[in-house]
Amino acid sequence: MMLQNFNFDKLEDFQNSSFEDITNLKLNLWGNDIGDEGIQTIGQCFEKCLNLQKLSLDLSSNNIGIKGIQCLHLYLASCKKLTNLELYLRSNSIGDQGIASLKNCSNFISLTLDLSCNTICANGTPKISQFLSECVNLQSLALYLSTNDIGDQGLSDLVSSFSECKSLQTLSMNISYNCVGDQGISALGLSLSNCLNLQKLELNLQSNDISFNGFTNLCKGLQKNPNLQSITMFLRTSNVNSESISSIGLGLSNCLNIQYIALYLRGNEIGDQGLYSLVNSLVNCENLQNLQLYLRGNQISCEGASNVGQLLSKSKSIKFLTLYLRENSIKSKGAIQLVSNLESCVNLKSLNIDIWYNKIDNDVLTGLIDSLKKYKNLQVLFLFLKRNSINISVDNILSKVIQKLRKMVKFKLSY
Repeated sequence: MMLQNFNFDKLEDFQNSSFEDITNLKLNLWGNDIGDEGIQTIGQCFEKCLNLQKLSLDLSSNNIGIKGIQCLHLYLASCKKLTNLELYLRSNSIGDQGIASLKNCSNFISLTLDLSCNTICANGTPKISQFLSECVNLQSLALYLSTNDIGDQGLSDLVSSFSECKSLQTLSMNISYNCVGDQGISALGLSLSNCLNLQKLELNLQSNDISFNGFTNLCKGLQKNPNLQSITMFLRTSNVNSESISSIGLGLSNCLNIQYIALYLRGNEIGDQGLYSLVNSLVNCENLQNLQLYLRGNQISCEGASNVGQLLSKSKSIKFLTLYLRENSIKSKGAIQLVSNLESCVNLKSLNIDIWYNKIDNDVLTGLIDSLKKYKNLQVLFLFLKRNSINISVDNILSKVIQKLRKMVKFKLSY
């Protein structure tokens, strides 16, 4: 049967639709004060959707409690053909007891479950774990638990089921603001080591209490995933220092098939030494093609920027590079040396550099122009220079340089 796509923002429109024709449904009811009683109405409609295969249901901020979530899952169980579910329940009042109603998921191939801001504690996570252990056919999982209070024990219980998801290829987890420390993150690393088919991983760990030992054990687990190709980590304001970031870099460098790395590290204390250690490890990833480092506000100086460029110049595999260095102190000299050193990245096709708020002045232009002329294979260039001390128009100057870069197809300058 061909998928029939339906998209509703009002419950009334869904109620008046032809239920048997619906195979792919997106129902956005965020912030409608539906409550537990309203779930009954929605559920009765689901009972009639006999051919429903894919469902995206957003019920965030709707005053849904234990009875509502129990009712919802009872009705969803009647959708026997459902294999792809996105269920957004952020900012309700489900709690640990409501989680117990999660069941009947053996048919799911793809699951997104957003339970952020739902007063879930360590007592609730074993129930989520039990639910996930029944998802034996699951290939893609997105689990969002931000701003609860699961702690180390809760995370350890939660991830114990990952070994049952033997077909899992894509995993996205948001456990930010959950009082997680080294014990919990180490348990996560151990569990991930059993996900042997995992190819893509996204972890939001920001604003927890993880130190060197936790990151070391997490990365030890990642090294045992032979098929891991892509990793994204969000660690904003997470007290990541030079020692911790060195551990992360070393661990990721041992993921032999990694092709994509994105690290969001805003507002930590990495500094020049930490950045050097991180990049020095990552350039050893022989298959790495896309590297994104978001380092806003990390006490990086001219020397740090120069060293990054020098280290990255050794890479023969990187084709796409993003360096987000806003609110550091690299100055004009650091910016020039960074761009100059990157000339040696012979396969670099796309370069995105953000150096807002870095005490850069007009002197940077000559150095940038001289360096950019030497980029042989660059096709895409994004250069963000705002909130510095550049007080002359650079559009005409740089546009002439861009014209000489014959392979350039996309260019954006912000100053």
